[in-house]
Amino acid sequence: MIRHLVLFKFKPTTTREQRRLLAATFEQLASQIAGVRRIEVYEDMLRLEDSFDMAVFVLLADRASLHRYGESPERQAASQMARAFCERVVLFDHELEDESTGGVGP
Repeated sequence: MIRHLVLFKFKPTTTREQRRLLAATFEQLASQIAGVRRIEVYEDMLRLEDSFDMAVFVLLADRASLHRYGESPERQAASQMARAFCERVVLFDHELEDESTGGVGP
């Protein structure tokens, strides 16, 4: 399993409706791309200046699914939308040996 994490820092001009549209667009990818097991979208609760505004967690079956996800026209369209709405986007990917382990092990 692969976990793909994306953090978004919105531009000050990004509207609430645009935020909702971006979240919905990423949520829909779960049913559009083979190998995507789950997509979760969250908004930051503290809204601190240093905080990112939204996070997308994607659980994928394997590395081939991550590649398929990255190359899909649907995901590329979502990323293009994110670039229009965000001043910063950060990506992080890691492989899960066991789906039950989520942190740094010994």
